[in-house]
Amino acid sequence: MKTAIQLQAEINVALQKMNYPLAIVLEGRDGAGKTGAIRQATEYLPFSKYKIIHSRKPSMTAMAQWLNYWTYQLPTTAGEIYFFDRSWYSRGLCQRLNNWCSDRQVDNFLENVEDWEINQVVRKGVRILKFWLSITEETQQVRLTSRIGCPLRGWKFSKNDANALKTYDEMTICKSDVMASSSDWKEIDFDDKAAGQLLMLNWILTFIKWPD
Repeated sequence: MKTAIQLQAEINVALQKMNYPLAIVLEGRDGAGKTGAIRQATEYLPFSKYKIIHSRKPSMTAMAQWLNYWTYQLPTTAGEIYFFDRSWYSRGLCQRLNNWCSDRQVDNFLENVEDWEINQVVRKGVRILKFWLSITEETQQVRLTSRIGCPLRGWKFSKNDANALKTYDEMTICKSDVMASSSDWKEIDFDDKAAGQLLMLNWILTFIKWPD
């Protein structure tokens, strides 16, 4: 396996020839390492070539028109990458887990997300690369509890993290339903963050070079 710097350099070269906009989705359990993975992927990218869409509580309008809302959050310029630190898939994952949406909304999302990606994203020229960062229950426990009382990272521990510590199996069900309703996920073991980040960078490089 090449080093992170070697992969980052090759991604920069490949990016110069990328003739489509690319949406890179990172999903996973709380504590999986999504933010750090994006930081690694963007460390040497030109600022003009990428944008990070951060996870945040959606507005009531966005919640009511979920997929339509995300249609306008996607990249539109060839050679540009948007990184999604959680994405439209949060409807079937953390929203479902934390009871932020109804069962009907979840079912509607799972039934329609694949068609939406094909008709409203891919057919408009945007490519999608989807990652699930996988961690064990033990790893999640260690990472989330280490935030408690930490002067540097204590702000990251929320009531959602507390809920995640009690609902590992429930998130497994949510993940399974999402994967059954949509295709082309790349699942990476992120118990070892450094190794997982290298695999992710390699997937990004491979995808940009050979998107088909």
